[in-house]
Amino acid sequence: MTQPMEYIKFSLNETKVRPVIMIGRAPAIFDTGAVIPVFFTDEKTMVEGFGGNLTLKDVPLGGIGGEINGSVYRIHDFHLKELNFRTLDVYVPSTPAEEPYMIFSCTMLHGLTYAIDSKRHILGISIQKESDLVRDFTLGLENGRLVTFLNGVQLTSAEQSESDFNYTQYLKKCEVRQHKLIEKVKRFIGELTGGHYR
Repeated sequence: MTQPMEYIKFSLNETKVRPVIMIGRAPAIFDTGAVIPVFFTDEKTMVEGFGGNLTLKDVPLGGIGGEINGSVYRIHDFHLKELNFRTLDVYVPSTPAEEPYMIFSCTMLHGLTYAIDSKRHILGISIQKESDLVRDFTLGLENGRLVTFLNGVQLTSAEQSESDFNYTQYLKKCEVRQHKLIEKVKRFIGELTGGHYR
């Protein structure tokens, strides 16, 4: 196995079950199931704190729990230790959370080998070549939905950029299946009892 040119380590918050690091005073979750990076903060913080520029406004994003609305901001020279995102597009929901936090998506680390060591509370990223340290991660629109690009190459389609598991849609499907099953059971019992089941 090829030895990494560099191994970047992040200390994880030992009090959290999820892989959480701190960016300043804000927690950041490394979400291996997320496709779109999301910053739960307000416009002032995005512009004045991160130097973000608004690139897309009033964009829907689906996921677990349903759909939210928000905007896309572009940040330049965002550093995660030695990793330099020359361009980093992030989604900012219109309604910020009570406490600011970030979700870093797996697509941000596309093409890299990374591991979450929950026992030693470490997130490790292996860098094989120097070009891996500089990244341009951007978001665009396809059929009104967000898609991801890394260094100019499209990573995901509109369908993939949404959550693969939309909880709201799942509940609706379960409700339909449950109704059909109940009707089948009623018919079956009705046949057994000569149509006297209600």
